[in-house]
Amino acid sequence: MSYITRTSSIVMVDASCLTEALQDLGATQVAVAQNQVSFTLNGTGHRVDRLRNGALQWTSRNQSTFQSLEQTMPRVVEAYQAVQKAREEARRKEQQRLASLQARLAELGNVSFDGVQHEELATESAAIQADIAATQQELGRLEAEAEAFEASRQHYLTTTKELVEEKAASNNWSVSAMQEDRVKRQTRIQLRRKVSN
Repeated sequence: MSYITRTSSIVMVDASCLTEALQDLGATQVAVAQNQVSFTLNGTGHRVDRLRNGALQWTSRNQSTFQSLEQTMPRVVEAYQAVQKAREEARRKEQQRLASLQARLAELGNVSFDGVQHEELATESAAIQADIAATQQELGRLEAEAEAFEASRQHYLTTTKELVEEKAASNNWSVSAMQEDRVKRQTRIQLRRKVSN
């Protein structure tokens, strides 16, 4: 037996991406706790709870609030994806910038005038080294964000698998394989029935 989980769009499990996306949409009073996010958007207060498997669930008892959230949700998903893509693009650009600066520094190191290093070259070399240090620091920050995002995604997959294992174990099944397909946005969990003699 197989169990397949699918996400219709993107699973928003990274708190920093969600906070940034909400702020990009103009939300105020954004507060992110371990299992809850609250924010005010267009004068209406909203609360989001994190489920056990890491997915986020919007809840409201007010029907008009729910209808506004129904219209807002696609905008939040788009903003979340835009933040994620912007972070990936920024990281890629910083990597390219670092490679370019290192190549330029290597070129300057090979230039000499009869064994005497020119003062302008030394000044330019120092400036490039300072740029390299700043770029490495920014790249480190961006890579830390990417690692945190990946850790959130892995946490989601792990807790989803644990939930399925728990449910399967109660019905005498065990998980034999788990495969993730990022393109199709699905995770396939294969179960086998435990045989008792």
